[in-house]
Amino acid sequence: MQITSLFLIIISATAAVSQTLIKVGPNDDSPDMTYYDTVDLTGVTLYGKAKYRNQLSSQLFHKKYEKFCLELPVRIQNAVSSYRVTNGCCSFYDDKNCESHLFTADTRQHWRLGKKHDKQIKSLRCNYAGCKESGSPKPAHKSKTYGK
Repeated sequence: MQITSLFLIIISATAAVSQTLIKVGPNDDSPDMTYYDTVDLTGVTLYGKAKYRNQLSSQLFHKKYEKFCLELPVRIQNAVSSYRVTNGCCSFYDDKNCESHLFTADTRQHWRLGKKHDKQIKSLRCNYAGCKESGSPKPAHKSKTYGK
């Protein structure tokens, strides 16, 4: 009885500390999938329509230590109307080289970008030194800051 109890306690403790892993690859069926601990990633989800409802969407993941400029896939450039940033800070730009700053979001989402930023995003950069929220768009509808 005591050995069984000890075994169950060890299993429970292991389950409690297990980390959430996500897979990142070219597509869900790719044999070249890489698994990352979600704590090490900043997630960016971009939507081509307000309120996060659209087939035109892109989900991107940055490792926390990657600070490079990322040009958006062509199909979503100048098409983003709402976004979500999780577990990090990202700046958005209206050019392909991360030079013309639009706004910066730190663990934030907006249901609908205002006219100044709607359908303007072409690139982004996350978690660089000094990254902090600035110039965030004032949404036409509800927005939510989470994780803070």
